[in-house]
Amino acid sequence: QSGAIIEDVDNDSDEKQEKTDLDEVNDILDEWFANEGGEDKEETPEEAPAEDESVSSSYEPQIAPDPIPKSDVPCGDCVVCGQLAKSFCTGCKFVFYCKRDCQKKDWGRHKDECKEMAKLPYRIERNPVFGRFVVAKKDLPEGELILQESPMVVGPRQLTKPVCLGCHKEIKSAGDCIKCIRCNWPVCSRKCQDSPMHDAECRATRAAGSRIKVEAFGQTNMMYACITVLRALGLLDGPKKIWDDYTKFDSHLEERIKTPMYTKVNKEKVVFFIHHYLGIKRYSDLEILEACGKLDTNCYEIRQDGLNLRAMYRTACLLSHDCTPNTRHTFSPDYSINLYTTRPIKKGEVISATYTTSLWPTQQRQEHLLMSKCFRCVCLRCRDPTELGSYLSSVRCSRCKGFRDNVQMDDQQYLTQVNPLDPESSWRCSKCTNIQKSLQIKSGNEAIKQEVARISKSDFEGLLTFLHKNEPVLGTNNHHIVEVKYTIVSLLGNRDPYDLVDLSMEQLQIKERFCRELMVVADKIEPGSTRWRGQLMLELQMAIVALAAGKAEGGLISKAAAKEAAEEGMQLLRRATAILQVEPDMIQVLQGRMNSMQSLFARWEE
Repeated sequence: QSGAIIEDVDNDSDEKQEKTDLDEVNDILDEWFANEGGEDKEETPEEAPAEDESVSSSYEPQIAPDPIPKSDVPCGDCVVCGQLAKSFCTGCKFVFYCKRDCQKKDWGRHKDECKEMAKLPYRIERNPVFGRFVVAKKDLPEGELILQESPMVVGPRQLTKPVCLGCHKEIKSAGDCIKCIRCNWPVCSRKCQDSPMHDAECRATRAAGSRIKVEAFGQTNMMYACITVLRALGLLDGPKKIWDDYTKFDSHLEERIKTPMYTKVNKEKVVFFIHHYLGIKRYSDLEILEACGKLDTNCYEIRQDGLNLRAMYRTACLLSHDCTPNTRHTFSPDYSINLYTTRPIKKGEVISATYTTSLWPTQQRQEHLLMSKCFRCVCLRCRDPTELGSYLSSVRCSRCKGFRDNVQMDDQQYLTQVNPLDPESSWRCSKCTNIQKSLQIKSGNEAIKQEVARISKSDFEGLLTFLHKNEPVLGTNNHHIVEVKYTIVSLLGNRDPYDLVDLSMEQLQIKERFCRELMVVADKIEPGSTRWRGQLMLELQMAIVALAAGKAEGGLISKAAAKEAAEEGMQLLRRATAILQVEPDMIQVLQGRMNSMQSLFARWEE
């Protein structure tokens, strides 16, 4: 049994240490709730007030109100004058006009595109608070492709190793490349030298009379931080419509200019390199920094086939952020973005994407978004102390049953943040009067994070020991626990020395149990046709089928019983295929799994 393996790990540990499980838990809690710094270290944690004070023993986590006002009247930018408009073309329901005269003036141009625009399942609206966003023009089913779009800008990320500026593959040494005959930037072939992808920086470098000399390969090279910036600024020389669309994107330069990133990297490296090394004087400091801000705020990251790029899209970059989005995206070989719905979207509903990682807790997501995108998220998940019932951020209450005080019922209780939109907000238990400061929770999270970082991702026993030690303290769905369980699930059956044929029955049972537990979390924070749910289904299918086959071969169950158990695996494979078949890197994996299942069933029929 999987539980037996966890117990065995613990028993081995007990032989080496005199402490009991409860002693370990108490020590962890002492560290978790210890105040930091100076005299504060000797103070006791903030305890609940006495019953005659203001804090009641009954507390129910409340979702914070949405601070962004909503309007029932669709608004958008007038396509003629740019003013905020409340009327749109009744034919396509896409283009906005602020007055009748603007519509009449535009009809000669718009009449040719009206029918095509009517087919679009979305339109672009504007809110005075958070700017432009995309909404559904009609009800959209789950799994539907709603947008395919080529990038208007694509290029290397700011911190990158030298790459070919035609195909973006890494150049590992001077011997792996040739120099562009026009600008000297390294490329991997004559074909890439003449690629339109390389045109903007090539023209700008050549016009300034510069000759590039790249010498450092195999490491981050700051010379490449200017490439995508030059490509963005080069849009000015292309179609006016694309340049106009580019200039509408926010840079948040006023907020960014105060950060070390913009002082140490963008101003001292990018601006200096363009002006003084390349000798390009066409663009001012402000124009270069504006381009940096637009790219940092709006770009998608493209990480596939060994590439490390970022790209801006005229429509896809307008999607609102949500920590539980209703779309997901893939990229084509030509860097086009493909946008799919992950669950049904109602007419008038905002179409959203995520700019962060769904397995991060609320405060980590908030910090990342504030630093990288210059805003704080106020989506439903961020406003909910329980994170939609997942309790991903929460920790178990130390005063409830199972810990020192033994004052509560048998059910697990959690400390949740009273107001998740306020990083300094205190944390409370819903059953008792236990209250903890945000600094204490943050300190405990950092300690656990460092403990996880010290464990190798291939150390199955070490990961399992971590879970046995910390899951009773943190809770089954705490983000640290979820991260480690997913690491184990991804390890077993997929990487040496834990290839599928080498797994024991106990390891397969652990994999199955963790998959089922993680599916519960995924259903709350990534519901519908999301990549993570699809991957979990594949891992669960692997465990179920391998267990059934192993038991049948060992004579523990009949072939008929094994076939019946494997039917669940086949259903999971079909569901995973429906989700993941649009992912370029999953097509061969899915086909291989389906062939294996068919061979297995055929063998059982013999």
